[in-house]
Amino acid sequence: MSGDANNMSNAEADPLPPLNDSFIDELLELPESHRFECKRIGKVDRLLESVVAFSNSNGGLLVLGLEDADKAAGRDRVYGIQSHPMNWDELRRKIQSRITESEHLSYTHHEFGCTLRDGSRGSIIVLQIGRSSRVHSIVDDGTFVRLTKGNREIPASEITELCHARGVVSAETSLEDVDFELLDTDYWRAYARQRFEIVQRYPVRVIAEAITNAVIHRDYRLTADIVIRIFSDRIEIESPGLLSGSVTVANIQRVRHTRNPLITQHLREFPNPPNLDAHEGVKMMFGTMQEAGLYPPLYITRPRIEREALVVHLRNQNRPGIWEQVSDYLDKNGTIANAQVRQLMGTDNTLGVSKQLKKWVQQGMLVVANPTAGTNVRCYAKPGDGDDDLFSRLLGKET
Repeated sequence: MSGDANNMSNAEADPLPPLNDSFIDELLELPESHRFECKRIGKVDRLLESVVAFSNSNGGLLVLGLEDADKAAGRDRVYGIQSHPMNWDELRRKIQSRITESEHLSYTHHEFGCTLRDGSRGSIIVLQIGRSSRVHSIVDDGTFVRLTKGNREIPASEITELCHARGVVSAETSLEDVDFELLDTDYWRAYARQRFEIVQRYPVRVIAEAITNAVIHRDYRLTADIVIRIFSDRIEIESPGLLSGSVTVANIQRVRHTRNPLITQHLREFPNPPNLDAHEGVKMMFGTMQEAGLYPPLYITRPRIEREALVVHLRNQNRPGIWEQVSDYLDKNGTIANAQVRQLMGTDNTLGVSKQLKKWVQQGMLVVANPTAGTNVRCYAKPGDGDDDLFSRLLGKET
């Protein structure tokens, strides 16, 4: 009994962050999802499962000190980490000691002061966990992934599939018996002599980079073909396999991960390599399309398409000059509404701006951030996981 009292005394002696009950109220309104979970800081092993599950899936927020919404309501959920003051330190120790390849985990934590369910002061911890470039397990426990609600332990076969999808294991390391005479084709000889170029409106180097990336970064475990579709207003290049490592459509210009390093390295030995140096190609594509006055490349994958693939859209349309201003505004603020676009364009034409926003949505450049809201308060965001904007908005208030 005295040990518990000492623990509480030490916890109460620690300085608490400033009260921010309005922020806690926002967290209490969020439903549990594949990117968000609340836990009383009780059983540390259960918390480890959620850390691993988020890392092995698409990342998310794990809030410590809030009871599950199924077990309590409103302010009665606010227990704070003070209910088990030693467990937060124990969780941090076990993340390092019991999760495999913990050095590759990406997570940060934020502490927020609040009023607890009994009226006293306390705090909660918001653990922000990123999508990992590896597949993590709990030593002597298992490997978990995140579901819409809760976590699921996956069997060995699914662990192998996840390793391939993440690019931790590549099909290029699997040897196949191929007759060298099959490689002696007209296509190979033409490629060896010179690169193939077609006169078109798209910058040739962008098309070449996109096609080359589809070849060198595809998942060779899958039997599907690389598909190139040519339309009057766009070219679509589809590569089998999801984005590997921690790469997402939102960070593809910044985050680097090579699924098939042997293919990439050997491609550099060609007399005239068809792609740029490692990790520079995507940046070049965005920059070149901008210089040409065209829309930037649009990357689409799950959940926006059902199949296990990555599709790159190169649009054969001039980009309105206002787009760059809208894009910069979205990068800074997350969402934009008709009023802000009118202000950027210097116009009072609400209907005209509404039509332009609708066109950007149809083209896949924007998504509706609040689809259930009325049209007069509708706002828009760049494609991606909408939770990222929500998390950035919530955490951005305090960090």
